[in-house]
Amino acid sequence: MHRCFIALNLPKEIKNEFAKIQADLKQKNQDIKIVWVNPQIAHINLHFLGDLDENSLRYLKTNLGALEGKFGPISMALTGIGSFPNLKMPKILFLGVKHKGENNLIKLYRELGKILEKQRLSVNNRPFIAHITLGRIKDKNKIVKSTDIEVNHLEFKASSFELMESMLTSNGPRYKIIKSYKL
Repeated sequence: MHRCFIALNLPKEIKNEFAKIQADLKQKNQDIKIVWVNPQIAHINLHFLGDLDENSLRYLKTNLGALEGKFGPISMALTGIGSFPNLKMPKILFLGVKHKGENNLIKLYRELGKILEKQRLSVNNRPFIAHITLGRIKDKNKIVKSTDIEVNHLEFKASSFELMESMLTSNGPRYKIIKSYKL
């Protein structure tokens, strides 16, 4: 079995900005138990798939190929710090992302969902909110400090999406690209 997800991987300058913001938040929130994401594996998750067997994975790799070249590079920019479900009761702390220009990020998300549904894989039907997870908050009823940290609204482009495998280790998750698809 392969624990899989579909994601947009980030360019180095975005990972560097992510690391700076995260370091600032860590320093200001030492009293809160937060499991921080390693900046080197930070990404924009499009769909979490869970465990797939070899046949499902092989079929999915082929089906995802139908989207290659349909979108062109997707332009995005960092927006600021947010939290799910909200900043008063945070469970997941994230760095917001907004698309620039055409809404190809939402189109990609929806087209991927259609492929997953056809294959009878689980699809999250909540509204898509593009984000990069900074950390998962383990302390209940804690207010995260400094969520108003200045974020450079850096612009970046994604020219591919990836089918990824997540391997859980004692040192945190490790990710491997199974297949990359040009946008």
